[in-house]
Amino acid sequence: MNIEVLLQERGLKKSELAKMMGVNRQNINSLLNNPTLATIEKIANALGVETWELFKSKEEMNSNTIICPKCGARFKLEEESANE
Repeated sequence: MNIEVLLQERGLKKSELAKMMGVNRQNINSLLNNPTLATIEKIANALGVETWELFKSKEEMNSNTIICPKCGARFKLEEESANE
């Protein structure tokens, strides 16, 4: 997820995010490692971003590239024409 990047851009620590979300700072790592949809929405609201921005940057949205969340590999997407 893009959360680490968003925190860095805003100069925030995970403990500050926990406070913004209204959760225990001791629980923030487990929440970030295995988030539910409700947690993802709380994170997005706390950071003032759309939920998709937790997964892709605006630059990535404008390109045809996706990044594997497990290994970080980049994959270029190509559009097939209707005639193929």
